[in-house]
Amino acid sequence: MKQFIELLKDHYEKGLPFVAYRYPNTSEIHVLLQNDSKWHEWNNQEGFVVVDFLWEKPFYFPKEICQHVTFESDFTSFDDVYPDFQEKELDQKAFEQLVQQAIEDIRIGDFQKVVLSRKIELQEITNFTFIVNRLFERFPEAFTYVYFHSNIGCWMGATPEVLLLNENQKYQTVALAGTVYKSENEFVEFTYKEVVEQKIVADYYHEILSDELVQLKVSPAKIVSAANVQHLKSEVSFKVKPSVSAIDVLKKIHPTPAVGGTPKETSLQWISKNEFYQREYYTGFLGEFSANQSSFYVQLRCMQWKEKAQTLYVGCGITKDSNPTKEFLETHEKAKAMYQIIKDCN
Repeated sequence: MKQFIELLKDHYEKGLPFVAYRYPNTSEIHVLLQNDSKWHEWNNQEGFVVVDFLWEKPFYFPKEICQHVTFESDFTSFDDVYPDFQEKELDQKAFEQLVQQAIEDIRIGDFQKVVLSRKIELQEITNFTFIVNRLFERFPEAFTYVYFHSNIGCWMGATPEVLLLNENQKYQTVALAGTVYKSENEFVEFTYKEVVEQKIVADYYHEILSDELVQLKVSPAKIVSAANVQHLKSEVSFKVKPSVSAIDVLKKIHPTPAVGGTPKETSLQWISKNEFYQREYYTGFLGEFSANQSSFYVQLRCMQWKEKAQTLYVGCGITKDSNPTKEFLETHEKAKAMYQIIKDCN
């Protein structure tokens, strides 16, 4: 791991682009190093792809020009403890007001669900070596990644959510939604609100791909853990007509109701009008792409990192049964995964 970290650090200090990533429940870390600062806009080329929430600034790392190396992870056992942190009262009030506004618009019939998000600005003293090391030590069950380009800075995260896996036109994804946070002394129970929220995502693929589908299977929802929270998750597998490409599928499904809402266009317009900031790469997706095989993951549980300033990104799904305070607390709990590795640096 030491050689891996030093390699990334050297590239970062030179201002050269790189990406490092590890698939869930595997030990091999893949690294792509670019030897110039060129921005490669993604137009369906093969390589490692990074796409923002609204497809406005997609880019990629071309494998044919990048140095590609691999390393083995050093996993470390940590206590399942997630340190708390103080948030500004004004931030909580503003977000709860936004949630209440969304609930009211849902109840009058504008849309069924919208995903609201916010960013949390921190000013902790960290260092690149330690925080990247902790990132890859702490989250073996997630798709773990860090990437850098001078145009957008350094982003890192550990996402629990698959967007799309494709091998020879056999597709897999998940319907991951509905969140409760774990407590030492409480039984974790999902309410009707979380069940409905997850079902909206599960039903989405049949609706959005109705003209392209040949076959679709959706498994019953089950409870899965992601750091200090739990979600409801269904496995989704499908086949499409031979004339439909992986790019066609991607452009149909993203953004899904798990990060945008439903109906898609109405909820995205609402987000654009009402959310306090630009999401950039949060709730976008990233992963490897080639003609016959691709693996894409949603950019969740992530942050934009600087040595003395960090921006954490968190969100929650809003339905007519949402409670503004509970939704704020959900986002606060989700932020603890990234805050934990920041705090480890101190």
